Amino acid sequence: MVRWSRVLVVQGGAPPSITVESLRVNLFRNEDLREWKGIHRPWIGPVGEVLVVESVDTIDPVTREQIKALGITWNRAIDNLRTALIGPIEGRPLNDDVPEVQVAEFSDSYGAERLLLHERWTSIAAAGPLLAA
Repeated sequence: MVRWSRVLVVQGGAPPSITVESLRVNLFRNEDLREWKGIHRPWIGPVGEVLVVESVDTIDPVTREQIKALGITWNRAIDNLRTALIGPIEGRPLNDDVPEVQVAEFSDSYGAERLLLHERWTSIAAAGPLLAA
């Protein structure tokens, strides 16, 4: 089961002004992207990646024109995410009966996006099966 805590709030009017540093990649269910006006691409199964500019209150889509004007790539957006999300992924045992099942919790809303940062979770996966929910 995947729980999504994000809510898409798209402002009307002109596209947001962006800088290279403000661009991020977010993950959303494909069914939630039907009305999405920005750039997105498939990721895994029912989940897609979107290019966004985030503010405190909204997640604004990024247009193809903005990407061309700034010369930004998906990799740059993932690098920005990597820079914003400092630190390793660390888990705690789910309970004493099954200590090999680890749960990672985060104080921000980027738990799912951390899966895009392979170098942060590959050592966890190397220790045994990895389940992301």
